[in-house]
Amino acid sequence: MKSLVALFLFIPLSLFAEENRQTLLGASLDGMPVEIHGFMSQGYLQTTHNNYFPTSKEGSFDFSDVGLNFNKVFGKNLRAGAQLFTRNYGRLGDFQAKFDWFLLDYRMQDSFGFRAGRIKIPYGLYNETNDVDTARVSIFLPQSIYPSDQRDYLLAQNGFELYGYVDLESLGALNYNIYRGTLHIDLPATTAGLPYQIGTSDVPYVQGGRIIWETPIDGLRLAETYQNIRWDADIYIPALTTTLTSTVLVAMSVSSIEYTTPDYQLTTEYAKWWADIESTNPTIVVPATSAQERYYGMGTYRLNEWLHPGIYYSETYINDKLKDNPKDFVKDGAAFVRIDLTPNWLVKFEWHEIHGTYGLNPSQNDGKTTAAMDKKWQMFMAKTTVYF
Repeated sequence: MKSLVALFLFIPLSLFAEENRQTLLGASLDGMPVEIHGFMSQGYLQTTHNNYFPTSKEGSFDFSDVGLNFNKVFGKNLRAGAQLFTRNYGRLGDFQAKFDWFLLDYRMQDSFGFRAGRIKIPYGLYNETNDVDTARVSIFLPQSIYPSDQRDYLLAQNGFELYGYVDLESLGALNYNIYRGTLHIDLPATTAGLPYQIGTSDVPYVQGGRIIWETPIDGLRLAETYQNIRWDADIYIPALTTTLTSTVLVAMSVSSIEYTTPDYQLTTEYAKWWADIESTNPTIVVPATSAQERYYGMGTYRLNEWLHPGIYYSETYINDKLKDNPKDFVKDGAAFVRIDLTPNWLVKFEWHEIHGTYGLNPSQNDGKTTAAMDKKWQMFMAKTTVYF
C-alpha cells in the first residue's frame, strides 16, 4: 500500500509542466519551506543461458523503482532530509516502501560537519549516487564495486558521520568522511531449499572512512575508502538439529582514480574484501579467512547534449587465490548509451558480455550449481527514468 501511495503521488507531479507542478506544491521550489524531488524508473532485462533475475531468460520487467525525497534547510547550517523508496528488482524489494535514508546535517564550517540518521555510506566514488539514475550514463554501475543485489546493506548505515572539505590551495583540496553505526539487513522471508535457517541477526557495528584528494590537475581526483563490519547470527541446521552462533568480520578497501573533462570521464577502482568467519561450533562451521578481489575500468563520452555512450570492463573474484574456475569469478564487459529525451526524461540501453557464474542463484537456474551453469552468457537491459 505504501508503494502505491508513493507511485500515485509521483506520477501526477512528474507529468505536469513545471509551472503547474509548482502550483500544485504550493510555490516555486526555491521558495518552498520543503524541497521535494522524485524519480520513477521502469526497466527490462533479458539474459541468455543463465537467469540473473527469476525468468530473465524469457525477459523480465521486474526492474522498477520509485523514490521521493524531501529536504528542509534551517538557517545557514542545519538541514534535514529523507527519501521514501520502493523497488522491484528480480527477487528483491517486491515494492515494499521504506525510508532508505534520512538525516540531520549540521555544518559548522566547510572543514567540519556532522550528520546523524540513516546516512548513505561513502564507499568508493559513486555509492552515494548509486540510486540516482540521472547521475551516470550506465544502467548498472560496475558490479565488482557496486553490486546491485547488495544495495540494501551497502547503501546506508544507521549512525553518525563527520565530514569536511579542506582547501589545500596550490595542492588542491581534500574531502573526508568518517562514520560509525549499524546496518539493517532484511533477511529472506523463507530459506526453503537451504541447509540452514538464520534466526536472530545483528550488526553490532559498521565503521569506516573515505578521503578524496582533488588534485591540482583540473578534473583529476584520487580516493581511498576503508570499511569494516561485524555480523552476528544464530544459525539453525535442521539436518543436525543444531543451533550455533556465527560471527563474520568483513573489511573492505577501495582505491579510486577519476579524470573528468567537459566531454569524457575515465574511472578505475580497485577493491579487496576480506572476511573472517568464526562460530561457537567450529566442527560444523570451520573458521576461515578469505579475500575477494574486485576492479573495473570505465569510460564515458558526451557526443552532444542528449547522447552519451560508454563502456566498462569489470572483474570479481570470490577468492584472490582462486582465479581459474568460472564458478569463482565474473568477468563483465559492458557497452551502454544514455539518451536524454527531455530535461526530465531519459532512456538507457546496455549490453553485457559475461564470463563466469559467481553470484548466480541455483534456485533460479533449475537447481544447477554455479559450476554446472553456462560459463559465458549475455545480458541486455533497457531502462527509462522520469525525474523532477
